[in-house]
Amino acid sequence: MNRPIVVGVDGSPSSYEALAWAADDAARRGVVLRIVHVRAPWADEHPLTAASDHQTLTELLAAAAVQARHRPSAEKVATALAIGVVTERLRHESQSADTRRLRGCPTAAS
Repeated sequence: MNRPIVVGVDGSPSSYEALAWAADDAARRGVVLRIVHVRAPWADEHPLTAASDHQTLTELLAAAAVQARHRPSAEKVATALAIGVVTERLRHESQSADTRRLRGCPTAAS
């Protein structure tokens, strides 16, 4: 089963560090890297900023995809702009992700 490696980005330096690690891991495994940004559902309550927020977030995802593709061997990259509560939506995204640990790869527990 070729499940993707999923990483969330929010524009912060730590999310770009996670992106680099995930891109390398996806390349090692030969699977798709799925880059996700979760937009809060209440952003639609502000129609004057919702359109510009969508454009900004689309650009954020595009820039993240470019950065991922600059990693060695990272060629299979997909992006997704999701709407929802961040923790719940990322948990949902992770259900379809490859979570096998490779020897020598860091984990949250190590």
